[in-house]
Amino acid sequence: MIFPFCGSKNQIVFNNYDSLNLNFYENLQMKDSIIIKNSKNLSLTIDSKINKIIIFKSMNINIQIKATVTGIDIDNCNNINIIPIKPYDLKMIHAFKSNINLHINNNEYEFFYNNPPFKIINEFSQFQINPLHE
Repeated sequence: MIFPFCGSKNQIVFNNYDSLNLNFYENLQMKDSIIIKNSKNLSLTIDSKINKIIIFKSMNINIQIKATVTGIDIDNCNNINIIPIKPYDLKMIHAFKSNINLHINNNEYEFFYNNPPFKIINEFSQFQINPLHE
């Protein structure tokens, strides 16, 4: 994994989960982070502002974002679907060796990141792709 674990206060970890549908309705705080590893077929709805989402070695993950998420780190994943309801709620995505579908205002953007890692930065609701400088 190229992305270190975040230093958030609370880390909620989903390891080796299959076929799970979760709605975090006001259960999270800004200092919380969600970590998903070695999982598949997960559907998450984020309704509270949170620090970070980290996903690695997982597939078929659907994330609907209804509140601000500072960043998402994705490593060695396949078929990650991210839907921010308001584009400015998602600030940044770091990705490496992953297939990502980003759905914004009825538009779909598909990205595959291999080497080097890249980051998608949201500036004024316009996503830009830049190389990730280590």
